[in-house]
Amino acid sequence: MFYSLFGNLWQFLEKQQTGLNIIQAIVTIILFIIAIWEIPKWKKQYIQQRESDHYLDIIKEIEELRYLILELRAPKFLYPNKVEAIEREKLPLVNTIKSKSYSITKELGVLDKIYGSERNFAQQYQNIIGLEIIKPIGIEAYVFVFSNEKEKKKLPILCPSEEVEYKPGLFETDHTGLEIIKDPFWEIIHKNFEKINDILYKRLIK
Repeated sequence: MFYSLFGNLWQFLEKQQTGLNIIQAIVTIILFIIAIWEIPKWKKQYIQQRESDHYLDIIKEIEELRYLILELRAPKFLYPNKVEAIEREKLPLVNTIKSKSYSITKELGVLDKIYGSERNFAQQYQNIIGLEIIKPIGIEAYVFVFSNEKEKKKLPILCPSEEVEYKPGLFETDHTGLEIIKDPFWEIIHKNFEKINDILYKRLIK
């Protein structure tokens, strides 16, 4: 194809008669060659930048999800109306968290199809965040709704501050500005969000 285009262009140039036309023709050839050489590179760079931007948007959404989970678990002493406070404050936030996580999974699935399903980032996200963090939160919320009054007060994931005895320095401040309790579930949150971010950061243009 390249040789055909070049041959047609050369035939056109042979018809030129003046020196000025010859100079213009040479410039045209040079520009033509540069375009043939550079356009694929520009196209590749554009695709890489677009891919990077898409994954950067996903990383931002994942950070927003992490903030919502930390907000859900931030130390709050809900007595004496703990059950009512959970129904009013925490259950709606659980639904928001589940919905946002589902949305992230779907978006990653779309990007997998666009940029190569062999990456399977959607499944990795589901294994790392969905199954290990979102699912336990949803199960505890479900148990709360359908359990008796006594069981409603045992919520180590939704209400960690109600399950521990306060000690100085126990509640630390996360970089989000929210207070956190470094219990076993927080360790899972911290480790798994770092893990999924490390995976997706590799797709960004540095």
